Amino acid sequence: NGTITQGQGNDSITVNWDSVGTGTISVVDTNTFGCPGIPQTISITINPLPVTSPISGQDSVCENSLTTYFVTPNAGSTYNWSVINGTISGSNTNNVVSIQWGSSGTGTLQVNETNAAGCTGTTVLMTVYIFPIPPIPAILGAATVCAGDTMQLYSSPLVGGVTYSWTMTGGT
Repeated sequence: NGTITQGQGNDSITVNWDSVGTGTISVVDTNTFGCPGIPQTISITINPLPVTSPISGQDSVCENSLTTYFVTPNAGSTYNWSVINGTISGSNTNNVVSIQWGSSGTGTLQVNETNAAGCTGTTVLMTVYIFPIPPIPAILGAATVCAGDTMQLYSSPLVGGVTYSWTMTGGT
């Protein structure tokens, strides 16, 4: 279940455990007279790493937007989220996180899961494309009108909008 990777012949070793289950480590020390001591053995439990699901959520957002992401929860696990070009809103230790994205470009979201046995799995990454919002439009046209008249208003040209949504109060 494991391989000694460093320290054979010394008073400390490094072991790489490569499979889940149990293993044993034994040591016998020998003194300067060549006399071996009494062997000591310990049993090792090798716990599995968590298997974190891919991150779910939008991979294309508008700048400065608040977006929620999640991974499938595993019982007893905790999560550690981090973000580049954004800010975590609220807790970063659950399987769900809210991100306030920053300026246009790309952002990176990542999560590490630690299971109930204390084992941390591999980092799960997601790249998010952050699109710019158009500038604030100006409304062009007369600001006064007589009752019963119609008027035409325009949004300032070339501000970056493709479609426009108009609302009003006090008229039809």
